[in-house]
Amino acid sequence: MPCAARIETKKPTASPLTLLWVLSPGQDSTPRSWQTGLPRICNSQDMKTRAVALGQTGKLHLHLGNFQEALPYLKQSLTIMQQIGDKAGEARRSTIFRRSSMPQGDYETALSYLKQSLAIRQQIGDKAGEGTTLNNISQIFKAQGDYETALRT
Repeated sequence: MPCAARIETKKPTASPLTLLWVLSPGQDSTPRSWQTGLPRICNSQDMKTRAVALGQTGKLHLHLGNFQEALPYLKQSLTIMQQIGDKAGEARRSTIFRRSSMPQGDYETALSYLKQSLAIRQQIGDKAGEGTTLNNISQIFKAQGDYETALRT
């Protein structure tokens, strides 16, 4: 799968400032710049670099509202993080999956990925990440109108 092979803008789900942050400083703030720059990085011999580039491509699709297009990049990034044993990277990638599930109302999938992320963060002692993940879990319950569970999370 080529990294950033074709990115089309649907309805953006992020502000222009967020998109600029995702595209990173020094990059042209258009998806076209990713289409030309990321394929080289996604084919890097360094597996972590490749995983990060694939993850960033997936995040770009998410921010542009291309939820289904994001999934292959995010899954490949997660798989690489698991293969190289990068637990923190694996937890971050699992957290990102909620962004593709929640806008479509697939709260169960989002919750499943967040629970995976939470377990990893607890295993590696990442207290800040654990707090963020618990907050994300509470947002799922809030979106479903289950305020009591959201408060307990």
